[in-house]
Amino acid sequence: MAELGGATVSVTARESRASTATITLGAVAAVLSLAFLPVVLTQALPTDDEGFLLVTVREFVRHGGLYSQIRTEYGPFYFSVMAGLSHVLPGAPSPTVGRLTAMVFTALSAAMFGATVWRVTRSVAFGVLGEIVTFSVLIGVAGNEPMHPGALIVLVLSLVVFGLASYALEPKTWYLVLVGASIGALLMTKVNVGVFTVVAVTVVFVVANREFPELLGALAAAGAAVFPFLLMVQQLSNVLIAIFAMLVSLSLALVYVPMFVDPVRLPRRALAVIGVSALGAIGASCAWPLLTHTDAADLARGVLLRPFRQAHVLTFAFKVQIAWFPLIVTLAVLLTMLVRRRERADAPFGPAWLPTAALGFAGLAVLSLATLQSYYARYLSWLPAIVLIPTFAWMADVPERQRLVLRFLVPLAILEMLHAYPVAGSQTQWGLVTMCVPCVIAIAIAMQRVTIWQEAGPVVRATVIIVLGLIFVLGPDLSPVTEWAKYRTLTALDLPGTDLVRLPPDQVQEFRQLTAVVRAQCDTFYAAPGFDSLYLYTALPAPTGFLSSFGGALTTGEQRELAHQLATLVARGTRVCILRDVNRFDMWTSAYGNGPIVTALGQYQSPVAQVGSWTISRFGLSNVPS
Repeated sequence: MAELGGATVSVTARESRASTATITLGAVAAVLSLAFLPVVLTQALPTDDEGFLLVTVREFVRHGGLYSQIRTEYGPFYFSVMAGLSHVLPGAPSPTVGRLTAMVFTALSAAMFGATVWRVTRSVAFGVLGEIVTFSVLIGVAGNEPMHPGALIVLVLSLVVFGLASYALEPKTWYLVLVGASIGALLMTKVNVGVFTVVAVTVVFVVANREFPELLGALAAAGAAVFPFLLMVQQLSNVLIAIFAMLVSLSLALVYVPMFVDPVRLPRRALAVIGVSALGAIGASCAWPLLTHTDAADLARGVLLRPFRQAHVLTFAFKVQIAWFPLIVTLAVLLTMLVRRRERADAPFGPAWLPTAALGFAGLAVLSLATLQSYYARYLSWLPAIVLIPTFAWMADVPERQRLVLRFLVPLAILEMLHAYPVAGSQTQWGLVTMCVPCVIAIAIAMQRVTIWQEAGPVVRATVIIVLGLIFVLGPDLSPVTEWAKYRTLTALDLPGTDLVRLPPDQVQEFRQLTAVVRAQCDTFYAAPGFDSLYLYTALPAPTGFLSSFGGALTTGEQRELAHQLATLVARGTRVCILRDVNRFDMWTSAYGNGPIVTALGQYQSPVAQVGSWTISRFGLSNVPS
């Protein structure tokens, strides 16, 4: 009975700690969301990806027909989630609801990443630090494209991270189910990110796992190292992209060293459970679209084949450079580990405190290099140095379960960097955020071994965490005080669905005037480049599901169908307007060459009005002499 009572007390204490962590992480997420709310309410990018995604979600809710009637690069899980929210949230889909949803996804993702740190370290303080750091990485891009699937992808990825870390600590089947279902959701949102995750999970469960033949492990390791080059094969002639692939491949190859030095025994059935769970999530993701006029063949082509076109029509490379000092240090440490292990396996690596201090410093250094440098320099130059974290963890004799967590998370973090291909915009941050978790865990493990930290009171610990958190929050030049002051100086857009949105006065005036003219002069319209938020502002129906937020997105067949749909509406007497942004129209059409869409839009030259940089015309030739 005494033992049973002790077990009850232990369970109760563990539940109490979990409740404390949950409440704390939730409260921090709420505070951060409120503090940085203006970030998602004060931006409107010229490309208007927000409007494109809002309208495609609206069209899916109304009509279904993904890929055949609605052009999109994204998978059915995204549309099922957003359509479900549209049925639940008042006013959705709308700019305000979409932006608030992006903030909620960002806060939940940061909270889950923080929960992973807490789960591994049992430190609420470091869990909060992990939450703050990951939030600071994500909030900088949360307002850029608030309806972009990237916010949902990161939320699902946070579940993968939590599931892998939890399984490393406590190998329960339901954690594998969580990982597998999340992978299925990623595959059905943006297939490339799902594939990165599949490759990472295969690596961590097969490479240097004594339950699998060594040959199979070697083949998995080689295949994963080659994978970045296969992914980017269409653009490898671009030197920067080739360096990008090389850095990811090199980092993955280097992380194999501590994996082979510290092999594991993981059950083969783990991959089977993950695979079956992924298939279940894939089936669930496809259910709604297939029941709403989406053809199965169109769905397969849209999910698996359409993303390959993006590398041809939209590639934004960034400055990639190799940081030689971190690379040389990493190679030297790996060589030291291999030599010392071969000579005297039981010999310590210097004084007992040294590898522990090195582990904490490596975590802090990599985290700082990745998140606090300038945008163009920071993304990949430091990447090989992340391998130091599992290496020093082994040298410092960190408990086996915590080493297994790092084994799981570091290869995943390396491969998620590929999210930035082929478009290195907000994707850089979405790919970057995963690596913050093993870095914070490394810092926490090292600090928890320091006597001063062990003896410090809650106030001292809280102060240290707050100072570190402020460094990472304020480092990217984001301040809640500044953001709220900016919000108060801007003008309310005051158009349908924009209750909380504020923009610069000249932009507000242009949007309002354009909305008024289009409402009065048009029954429907098509904008080139896309300005699909205007469908929401004017409450006019979209003439087609083949919207194009960037030039070259539409296939030749889609261009012909779009031209046919516009011509049919004109024949019925519908006032179809074509909106052209005079500053960007030529660039947009140049991506199509002499395609059907260029010929079709050329027939709409009868002028109606001009508002700012936008001209509005209807079918017919201009009366103005050339």
